[in-house]
Amino acid sequence: MQPRRTDIALFLPSLAGGGAERVFVDLAGFFAIQGLNVDLVLPQCDGAWLQFVPKTVRLVDLRKTKPSQAIPSLIRYLRSTQPRAIMSAMTHANIALAIAHHLSGVNCRCVLSEHADITLALPKEKEGFDLWLTNTLGRWVYPWADTIVAVSNGVGESVVKVFKLPENQVKVIYNPIDQERILALGRETVQFPWRDELPVVISVGRLHKQKSFDDLLRAFAVLRVSRPSHLVILGEGEERDYLVKLATNLGITEAVWMPGFVANPFAYVAKTNLFVLSSHWEGLGNVLIEALVLNIPVISTRCPSGPEEILENGRYGRLVPVGDVTALASAMEKSLSGDHPQFDRMAALERFRPDLVVAQYFQILNMQSKLR
Repeated sequence: MQPRRTDIALFLPSLAGGGAERVFVDLAGFFAIQGLNVDLVLPQCDGAWLQFVPKTVRLVDLRKTKPSQAIPSLIRYLRSTQPRAIMSAMTHANIALAIAHHLSGVNCRCVLSEHADITLALPKEKEGFDLWLTNTLGRWVYPWADTIVAVSNGVGESVVKVFKLPENQVKVIYNPIDQERILALGRETVQFPWRDELPVVISVGRLHKQKSFDDLLRAFAVLRVSRPSHLVILGEGEERDYLVKLATNLGITEAVWMPGFVANPFAYVAKTNLFVLSSHWEGLGNVLIEALVLNIPVISTRCPSGPEEILENGRYGRLVPVGDVTALASAMEKSLSGDHPQFDRMAALERFRPDLVVAQYFQILNMQSKLR
């Protein structure tokens, strides 16, 4: 029996409950469906998305705490496994992979992917020497990769600007959205803490300053004056205590529910009246696409980068200025009154079909399906 040869290896910092991590878990599954041998390589095999890794995907635990510490282990993995291609996501993991791949001497495709507008994300996440070092290393090692994938045009522009890359090294590939799975999960039964018939507004994401849930709470408090309703925020993070206290100060605690991370947010979104994204920045904004799949009206801030592309500048959902609580409350009132865009849902979602996305990845990874 011939030994298993890894076709594609995917390297991530962790499987914490973020959007980029979920995208890579989905991609691993889509690649495996095409008959490829796929490894999901992690500094540590932990995180909320671990339970969703398909059994057809092999998990590789490097037993380190973060990507930079995993570079020697990643070099050994590359030399011993000799994958045909390897791809990473998020800046710190990308830098680690670029260095490991370069030092390993292994001849395989190396693709880095960015899932956030780094002109905004990096200064928010790092400061001082750490920010300087990340920018310096990125400009040094990103050119070593065969291709840089950006999940939106805005993200691609930010990568070119920050890391001084030629535009032709960056390829925009939207995230794959499995509509059938989302619709099936959306049909599952769930319960909200209320038993009345008031409309429900929902948002999903990490409780992090990026998502600006404080703006959403303030806008919801304004909305409640003219339209009694409920607000659900699904997700967990470091801002929980701050947001709970803010809801109390705004006098809306009884109308707000924040149950934390849930494995199936689609079942909740499908049973609400409106989805709102209040972020200050995004990479693409998968949650908007998923709400469109479930046929739920959406409102988003016009934040960089992604929502304008997804909603085609307001064609598929309302866009409001970032941080404008009054505009957000007004948009929510209009949508709950039934005044929201009408459009061909399937046409809006065509760009995110998994088969189209996988075909684009196959092209840059120099791969093809083994089912042919």
